Amino acid sequence: MQMKQQILINWVENNLEPGNRVYNTYCLKQLVERNIGEYIDNDEMREAMLETGYEPIKGTLNYINWSFCLKDISLTNIKR
Repeated sequence: MQMKQQILINWVENNLEPGNRVYNTYCLKQLVERNIGEYIDNDEMREAMLETGYEPIKGTLNYINWSFCLKDISLTNIKR
């Protein structure tokens, strides 16, 4: 596994939890990029979400940006 992908998976595991708020991969990847200081493409974000056990909302699978139900993401609680 590529080092960047492992960093991304660790970030998802440390910062996201299942919940009721909808976030799409475009929003999530921008948040990760700001936090780790490195560009993340959409495929990498989707792969990390799947590898950490998150299931995309079914109606979004035909779109570039998949959506996931997560707890509200507080920027003050983000861990690197």
